[in-house]
Amino acid sequence: MKLTVKIAALAAILAAAGVQAATPQGAAAAPQQLAWNGPADNDRGPPPGDDEGPGNHHFRGPGMHRGGMHGSPLMHELHRLNLSDAQSDAVDAIMVKHHAEQRDLFKRRRDLHRGFAALDPTATDYASQSSKLADQTGKLAHDEVLLRSRIAGEVIATLTPEQVQQLKADRAEHEARREQHRRGPAADDAG
Repeated sequence: MKLTVKIAALAAILAAAGVQAATPQGAAAAPQQLAWNGPADNDRGPPPGDDEGPGNHHFRGPGMHRGGMHGSPLMHELHRLNLSDAQSDAVDAIMVKHHAEQRDLFKRRRDLHRGFAALDPTATDYASQSSKLADQTGKLAHDEVLLRSRIAGEVIATLTPEQVQQLKADRAEHEARREQHRRGPAADDAG
């Protein structure tokens, strides 16, 4: 009796394996195709039912989480505004359009850091070299502010009037929280 149970179990396994082998390879998607890899899959967004929040799958490309405009306060504020897909795409296009300029500014800042690190404080022309690098740093900061303001202006232009009002309200609320934090908990007790 035990032998017949073993034979039946073996037959069932072989039958299932035969069905599996007979299934065309293209019929089912590979596990890699089904998995969502977060920011690496910008274009696809989160899988259905995996809502990360409104618009959170936009504005994040590989390597863009560390700074630049993608890490700016404005980009973080946009996530709370429930942007439409068209608005998100427009913001992405703005960021792509200005990527080369941002990259150039990054390289200039990196070169300045390297220049300061390479300075020899014992050199006779140390003061003049430092002054030259300081002037370049000021010019770089100026260029960075101008680029950020141009990008912010283009991004704000994609928003509806209601979203602009919401953005202003969020900023006012954030500033009130910051001011409260600066005053400390004793200010709550006093007033």
